[in-house]
Amino acid sequence: MDISDLLKIALNAGASDLHLSAELPPLLRIDGAMQPTAPFAQSQVHSLIYVIMNDKHGSKSYSTDWAGNSQC
Repeated sequence: MDISDLLKIALNAGASDLHLSAELPPLLRIDGAMQPTAPFAQSQVHSLIYVIMNDKHGSKSYSTDWAGNSQC
């Protein structure tokens, strides 16, 4: 599974947000509530995040919208 698969799942579920963290499974915000997806190993989440984020972002919050516009 890659980041585009997770984004498709989020879109199909009607999620407003997809949260990725090394300590947690990917989370979807659906109607204001956080819903976990399938469990991921820390290395899998790290790989997913680094597709869209690199070392210059550090530990900052990083977001991107459905159109691919990003913001730190």
